[in-house]
Amino acid sequence: MHMGALASAAATLPAGARRAIQSVAIGLSLTRIVVLAHWTSDVIAGFGLGAVLERLLRLWTGYPGHDPPRGKAR
Repeated sequence: MHMGALASAAATLPAGARRAIQSVAIGLSLTRIVVLAHWTSDVIAGFGLGAVLERLLRLWTGYPGHDPPRGKAR
């Protein structure tokens, strides 16, 4: 759940930082499958629940009012 929330929260960052953080979050999540610590379905469900929870907290707190436009990385 932590990695899903982190990847979702990275949406407010510039493109380069956003991609880096999302890549690390996905990579760390995949290691849980590779080392047989969790089933694939558990990792996907946890990642998704973390992202949904982060978005709900974002609505509840009002931060930010909107996601920045997603243009090309500079």
